[in-house]
Amino acid sequence: MNTIRTSKISKGIVDIMMLLCLIGCINSASVFEESMKSIHQGAGFESVFSWGTLHCLIGLAFVFLMGIHIWQRWNFYKALIRKKLYLKNKLTTFATISFLLLIISLLLFLTGFTSSTLHFHFIFAHIFAITIIVHSCTSLKQLIYLFRKRPNETSMFAQNTKGDG
Repeated sequence: MNTIRTSKISKGIVDIMMLLCLIGCINSASVFEESMKSIHQGAGFESVFSWGTLHCLIGLAFVFLMGIHIWQRWNFYKALIRKKLYLKNKLTTFATISFLLLIISLLLFLTGFTSSTLHFHFIFAHIFAITIIVHSCTSLKQLIYLFRKRPNETSMFAQNTKGDG
């Protein structure tokens, strides 16, 4: 298998795993809604929210995969910045900015759970989720292309048996 094909497949796998993590984060966010009820009844933030919750674990995996996603496309990001193509790639630029704001909201959690840090995360997580859903829909054709074989690509078996006729 050639390096370009391997790179394409690894990008596709990371993208699919990120999509699954996004779905998991959105689905597991209901834990926080239930936890807010407990806080309103007098429970402390630290006793309700922990890094061990499913939402936090999936979120950390998602952030890790986003880092890999950005690393895999680092040359694109360098060109975007170097050639000042921000306005031509508005969705990618907005997704990057919203991701950075999401990371800032996660870093605020390290200072402690408060109502304001939770609210900040809530707002930027929703903005990021909507942006990523739109970005995923517009990039769906590229994702499918990552797994598609080009017409001139043949299997390793066929390449090995061509001269055996």
